[in-house]
Amino acid sequence: MRVLFVSLLRAGDFIMQIPLLKSQAANSEVHVLLNDEFSQLKDLYPEFHIHFFPRKYLQRIINDQNSSLLKPFEVLKNTTAQLNQLNFTRIYNLTHNRISGFLMDQLQAHEKHGLVFSNDNFVPFKNSWHSFFNSTFSENRRSDHHYLTALAQSVDLEIPQINMVEDRSQEKFIYFQIFTSDSKKNWHLNQWRELYDRLSRARPDVQVQILASPSEATALSAHFPSDRVVVCSLSEAREKLKSSALLVTGDTSLAHLAAETKTPVLVFSLGSSDFTKTMPWLQGAWVLSSEVPCSPCSHSSACSQVQHLCSESLKVTTALNVIVGILANKYQFSVASPERLVRMEYQLKSGLTPVSASLTRREVGSIKQNPVVF
Repeated sequence: MRVLFVSLLRAGDFIMQIPLLKSQAANSEVHVLLNDEFSQLKDLYPEFHIHFFPRKYLQRIINDQNSSLLKPFEVLKNTTAQLNQLNFTRIYNLTHNRISGFLMDQLQAHEKHGLVFSNDNFVPFKNSWHSFFNSTFSENRRSDHHYLTALAQSVDLEIPQINMVEDRSQEKFIYFQIFTSDSKKNWHLNQWRELYDRLSRARPDVQVQILASPSEATALSAHFPSDRVVVCSLSEAREKLKSSALLVTGDTSLAHLAAETKTPVLVFSLGSSDFTKTMPWLQGAWVLSSEVPCSPCSHSSACSQVQHLCSESLKVTTALNVIVGILANKYQFSVASPERLVRMEYQLKSGLTPVSASLTRREVGSIKQNPVVF
């Protein structure tokens, strides 16, 4: 039986969806349709048959004045025709946007699950989870259920097994990933550098290294020792995570690779990142966020503030104390509002859920703080 998953979002979203694909791999030949800018994912997951939707090529010819107006239609027709030759039994739309719904209309299969366009209209939602997913994940609001829980139920799949974080307290490498795909989700570089310096002094027995893509290496080498900046592919990064004590990162693809490798992880959830929706599918993952009034902001717009409030209010001392505590297998901390610390835990009724890991959430200035300073 051949199954196709349509995943036309970002690389991190696809990596987060991997447990859904693996749940079908035991009894099916699994195929995936991804956007063509993520060709490196084919090497990361050779167990799946990966096809590419020509998004970049379509954008180029649509904007080319010398290209025929019919060319984009021909490209789309050829793309769907090639996929239809594979005679899929089921197709799952994991994307939930208009273009994926239109594609689902052109793709052929005995069963189709998820958003589908047909006869000039979108097919009505099949279940209450599909309606919940549409209303919650297309809008900028908190969710009572993790993205994977809602997505699986909306396309009639079992909720995938949740990995549990491993004890890596004996490992000697901590990895930072500094940049995310969106500047408003980034913690400031000077804050990362201060954290690097203070953590290196606090735990000299553990080496801190900075994971970087080739395009990030020059910028990072200007702020960190060049011998600590490790340029690697996603496949190489995944191998490094398998023997790391901790990954500290923004809301990135590597956060989801940490879940896949059961690596302890601390995510800085800033900007449009929403810790109630898309944190690593990993029991025991940690998340630091900042509950400023504008958070979480919209994915599709720039930061609306004069200053990057969520980033600035997440203090280096808090991040340092949490990291040192995680390495010492500590489970509760004291943080100051608007900072918020949660731990991803399995709950019987709601599945994987962010649970407060703060002993207290003191208002700044209400109680004199005596943090450990290194």
